[in-house]
Amino acid sequence: MREKKTIRSRIGRVLIIGAAGLIGSALHKVFLKEGYNVLGVDRDPLIENIALVDINDIRSLAFPISQFQPNTVILTAALTSADYCEIHPDESEKVNIGGLMNVIDSLRGFSVKFVFISSDYVFNGISGPYSEDDPTDPLSVYGKHKLAGERIVKSEMRDHLIVRTTWVYGTEIKGKNFVCNLIRRVGQGEFVKVPTDQVSTPTYAYNLAQAIEELVHTNKAGTYNIVGDERMGRFDFANSVCEEFGLNRNAILPVLTEEFNSAAPRPLLAGLIIDKLKNNCSVKMLGVKEGLAEFNLERSL
Repeated sequence: MREKKTIRSRIGRVLIIGAAGLIGSALHKVFLKEGYNVLGVDRDPLIENIALVDINDIRSLAFPISQFQPNTVILTAALTSADYCEIHPDESEKVNIGGLMNVIDSLRGFSVKFVFISSDYVFNGISGPYSEDDPTDPLSVYGKHKLAGERIVKSEMRDHLIVRTTWVYGTEIKGKNFVCNLIRRVGQGEFVKVPTDQVSTPTYAYNLAQAIEELVHTNKAGTYNIVGDERMGRFDFANSVCEEFGLNRNAILPVLTEEFNSAAPRPLLAGLIIDKLKNNCSVKMLGVKEGLAEFNLERSL
């Protein structure tokens, strides 16, 4: 293990933009563990050793890039609430497209691998799960802006890795993800409505980060789906969360997505196929029971 870390520290200076968020913080842990030289930056640096950078301000990007001179840049910073993006499309465009362009413009003249985090919201959810080669057809502003981001990355960054993922859960300082929110609310005695008609592929954030690290280390490029190795309905997923964390299953109330009157349309029969990942990466992607058990263990440490 020591030899592996030495090798990776020689080849890897990794800049993680959005390192205080759910995926970014998991990546920060994994790349540090594997011996890379890591710089984490975020607009809201709520954890130790994360520097202040706002992708909406191109001037704030210049210093860490010029001083750190990364080999790899991973952009996880984004507006990820589909409903918020639907209600505020201009802000979504400013952050999810304009912020991306600021990062890319800041990297001109540097030779880096650029990793961009995307979503299964680039699909319409009529006939999922989807492979990397399936035709895209986003329903929401968020999905359209993610797809636009993918196209920008393909056009502007020669050495790029586009990672599509979905239903990500894990340790997050603000606890916004579905699993953390469910644990908190049911634990407080609330009843929680959960849709029965949404299907996708739940993904444990640390496991996702492990797979991204290996793809970076082995210099893979192009578009990869990286999700948990099990497709499941959100209602069943919620029940699995209750089982793992000893919560009251009767607090989970089955409803249809249309009853939420959400601003953004959801890709209902979604999820991603990971055959390409399995053929190019040794990291085992976890099913729901395994992933929740690992998350439970992580929370207890």
